[in-house]
Amino acid sequence: MSAADIVVAARDASYSIAGYRSFEFATFEARIGRTCALLSSEPACARDLLLAIAGFLRPVSGSLEVAGAELSSARALRGKRPRRAAVPPRGTVGIGIFASVADVPTHLTVEEVVTREMRLRAPRGAEGRAAGADTLDYLASFNIATQSSRRVSQLGPRDRARLSTALACVGSPQVAVVDLGDPFIGALSHDDALALAGEMGAAARTFGLALVFSSSDPAVACAADRSFALDIDASEALHTFEAVMEDSEVSAS
Repeated sequence: MSAADIVVAARDASYSIAGYRSFEFATFEARIGRTCALLSSEPACARDLLLAIAGFLRPVSGSLEVAGAELSSARALRGKRPRRAAVPPRGTVGIGIFASVADVPTHLTVEEVVTREMRLRAPRGAEGRAAGADTLDYLASFNIATQSSRRVSQLGPRDRARLSTALACVGSPQVAVVDLGDPFIGALSHDDALALAGEMGAAARTFGLALVFSSSDPAVACAADRSFALDIDASEALHTFEAVMEDSEVSAS
């Protein structure tokens, strides 16, 4: 793969505001057609970083580039001609369900929620074509077509996570962000989270996008194409898991 496939590039990106400290010195890359897992012992930090990719937060130091646009306020203010941090073009980043930021009406059915999102994200002047798209076929790509007639409020954690992924990928953006630890999704079982990591990989390849997701489980993070630890505890957990897996492979051989 070439450097042209990199659509998200963070270098020592950090965020803090009014005494609140979130992610610090985050460095990672996300590529088209691949999944990227952000492993954090503090779910709020990974959530903030996903929201920064989507343009809701501005890193105060370091660099965060999304589809060539520099989102860090620190980088934008450097040089002889200070400028405002860039905003990715409309449709560049797709966002899943983030409680209190990107909520969904839970009284609607899965099909209604996704159809509405298709209309909202359709290219200008193409609303009619988007509305006529086959929503059920789209939902089948995320293994949630059988839940299409159920209200969102009736879904369990696994299908809520699938819905969040489906919403993030609507319109085939260059980047999709999904928070597996979001309160709306609820408590995912270890096995469900592992299965979802595989499903997200399939979605990244099918729709030709970089899918960035968060997790606090090193096994789930390692199921992604690339995984990056956001803090020391997460880094130690990731290295420990990788060492155990290597030992298991050696023993098996």
